[in-house]
Amino acid sequence: MKKRLQFYSSLQLKKIFKNKKILITLGPTREYLDPVRYISNSSSGKMGLALAKAFKNVGAIPLMVCGPGVWVPPNLKSVDVVSALEMLEESKKLFSDCDIFICAAAIADYRPLKILKTKMVRGSHPLQIKLIPNPDILATVTALKKHQFCVGFALEDFPYSKPPALKVLKRARMKMIKKRCDLMVLNSARSMEGEEIDATLISSKGFHKFLGPVSKDFCAKSICQAIAQSLEL
Repeated sequence: MKKRLQFYSSLQLKKIFKNKKILITLGPTREYLDPVRYISNSSSGKMGLALAKAFKNVGAIPLMVCGPGVWVPPNLKSVDVVSALEMLEESKKLFSDCDIFICAAAIADYRPLKILKTKMVRGSHPLQIKLIPNPDILATVTALKKHQFCVGFALEDFPYSKPPALKVLKRARMKMIKKRCDLMVLNSARSMEGEEIDATLISSKGFHKFLGPVSKDFCAKSICQAIAQSLEL
């Protein structure tokens, strides 16, 4: 029998999360081809910001590793990075001191083999660019795991506002196990730039909950609840 997501009061959450250090990656990365052109994606960083606010409201201490283009309110602490390699290095540096790690960033899977020092001159012929894989930040950081509770995001292309198919849930569960996560947030590709997210929370403790579509603020609060439940089990 699958366990249900429980509800904790604000007071209970503050007891669980008081002074807990939360490390959150968020936003896109940029992989530059030359000084002005880059490969990136449409991530807004809104989900990561909502998480930081939700944890701060229950007494935790959030620290964000932010990709470019994300505006961070002055009451939240952050470290700015640009590329996937920079995000990885900062995350590894900060990971040992955190209690909870949440990898919410939309990290570019590939980067150019060579970055030109000067702007490419436009030509009339097709352009070929050789790309190489970026490191898997979530898997690389969780490999260093000792006491930390780790949360990953699994982006899938499935129909918006409908519970994901069994095969999609299975892929997310396998990703959770493979990447040593305690909680996986399965979400739709349509969530990236919007105010809402179509999310399903999958826990290594045996419960899962389809939320979406909901606001990213509501999703962040639900993730707090799911982590609290996992820590209390």
